[in-house]
Amino acid sequence: MLRTHVVSGDRLFSEIDLAPPQDLILLHLQEYGPLRQSDIVGFLQRDRSTVSSTLKAMERAGLVRRTPVPADRRVREVSLTEAGRSLCPAIRRLWAELEEMAFSHLTPDGRALLVDTLDASREALVTAMGKRAQAD
Repeated sequence: MLRTHVVSGDRLFSEIDLAPPQDLILLHLQEYGPLRQSDIVGFLQRDRSTVSSTLKAMERAGLVRRTPVPADRRVREVSLTEAGRSLCPAIRRLWAELEEMAFSHLTPDGRALLVDTLDASREALVTAMGKRAQAD
């Protein structure tokens, strides 16, 4: 299910020339305003170099602006451009469309059960990985 959801999302977002996780970055910046690049790394929980490459591509596409922080020129602050901001409504629409395609066949009770089941599975995975990290 997860793989099909990812592939479907990739196809939808390619309609507006976005690759994962550019959509998430744009929405996050719209919600929280300019952020340090390290904050985006933490939000996405991805490798720093991968996020840096993604942000560089987004900057080349005119979606974000990366500027040095005056107090520490090594640190970059990332902000939306008008082009990036203008994509946010389309991103929200595509996420709603993807959710509709994936879950419209479920009743409200079925949706609630799915959310509860996935939450429990996520918590079990976090717990198991935490125990594994402690054992290492």
